[in-house]
Amino acid sequence: MDERLKKLKPYEPVSGDFSSRLDANESPWDLPDDLLAGIRVAFNRYPDPNADLLIEAFCKKQGLPKDCAVAGNGSDELIGLLCGIFAGEGPVVTLSPDFSMYRFYCDLYQKPCLVLEKKEDRIDVSELSAFAEANQATMVIFSNPCNPTSLVLEKAEVLRLAEELNGRGTLLVVDEAYMEFSDQSVLNEVEKFPNLVVLRTLSKAYAAAGLRLGFAAAEPGIIRIFRAAKSPYNVNVFSQAAGVAILEDPKVEDRIAALKAGAAELYQGISALPSLCGRPFEICRPSTNFVWLKTAEAARIEETFRKAGVAVRLFPGALRISAGRPEENRKVLEILRGLS
Repeated sequence: MDERLKKLKPYEPVSGDFSSRLDANESPWDLPDDLLAGIRVAFNRYPDPNADLLIEAFCKKQGLPKDCAVAGNGSDELIGLLCGIFAGEGPVVTLSPDFSMYRFYCDLYQKPCLVLEKKEDRIDVSELSAFAEANQATMVIFSNPCNPTSLVLEKAEVLRLAEELNGRGTLLVVDEAYMEFSDQSVLNEVEKFPNLVVLRTLSKAYAAAGLRLGFAAAEPGIIRIFRAAKSPYNVNVFSQAAGVAILEDPKVEDRIAALKAGAAELYQGISALPSLCGRPFEICRPSTNFVWLKTAEAARIEETFRKAGVAVRLFPGALRISAGRPEENRKVLEILRGLS
C-alpha cells in the first residue's frame, strides 16, 4: 500500500454533546415540515442518474442553461472529481487559510498540491496568478467567500484571474458554498470562460446539510465530463425530490436574511469588545453566515465555550463561530463579554 495513503487522516468534526452547535456553519433552523410533507418517492427504483428535475430547478433559480450544471453527492464528490480527474498531471494550487478538503482530495488522488499563504487573510490575485504560472499549475481552487476567514474576493478580481489562467490553459475552480450571503458570484459567467468551474451547495443557506447536495456549473463540455466520470446514481431519490422542493421554496430567502442578520449581530457585538482574555483580537466584517475571530487566546476561549455547552470551531490562533438562533447568538456574546 502506498505510504501516502497510510498517512491520510479522516475528517474529524467537533464531537461531544452540546446545547448549541455553532461549529459547522449549518443553518440553526431545520426545514419546515410543510415543505417536506408532500414529498413522495419510489425507494425501490434507482434515482435519475442525471437528476434532471433537480438540475432544472437549480438552473432556473440561478439563470443557467440546463447543460451547464451537474449535481453531486455534496460538493465533496465534485471536489474529489476535480482533484482526481480534471487536475491532470500538473500541480493543484490552493490557498491558506482555506477549506482543508481541497488538499485532502489531492492527497487521496496523489496529486501534487501547492499552498500559497494569504497575506492578512486576503487573496492577492496578481500574486496567485504568478504563483500558479511559476509552478505550471493545471488547476487553481479556492472558496469565495472564504471558509474559514468569512472574507469575499470581488467578482472583478475573480474574473481577472479566470482570464489570466485561461490564457495558460489552467482550470479555475471557485467554491461558492457561502455566496448566498454575498453578492460577488461568478456563477453566471461560466459560459464565457472555458476554464471556469463554480461550485454551489444546499448545505449552508438552504438548511439542507443532511441531504448532501452540491452542484458544479461550467460550460457544457466540462459538464459532460463530470457526468461521465461521476457514479451513475450519485444523488439518491429523496435528496433529488427534496432538493427540488427546497429550491422552489420562496421562503428560503427569509431564512437566508435571518442568517445574515445573525452573523452581523455577532460581528457587531464582538467588535465592540475592548479585548479578550486581556489580549487584543482581530475580526473582519463577514460575507458569510459565520465570523472569523483571530486571537492568541483561541484555545482558552474555545474551552470556555465548550464548558458552556457551545460548540465552535478551533483553528490555530483563531475561532470560527457560526450564526445561530437569536438566543444562541446572545449566549455567544454573553460568554465573550465575560472574557473581555
